[in-house]
Amino acid sequence: MVIQTYSQLMPSKNPRILVVITPELKKDFERLCHLENRSMSNMVVTLIQKAITEAQEKGVLESGKND
Repeated sequence: MVIQTYSQLMPSKNPRILVVITPELKKDFERLCHLENRSMSNMVVTLIQKAITEAQEKGVLESGKND
């Protein structure tokens, strides 16, 4: 999987990322998004937020609020 930021290409107040995944993973992800009635972008944000919260609760990651 390759993750690349490309906020320089797409002006926005929020940073954007580009993710390269296999066709099979994309198909399954699309199905999951459809089942949860979410856009793919919204689902990615939700999954990232969940992973960060879980890591913070386990003490693996400190809060980045003061960065």
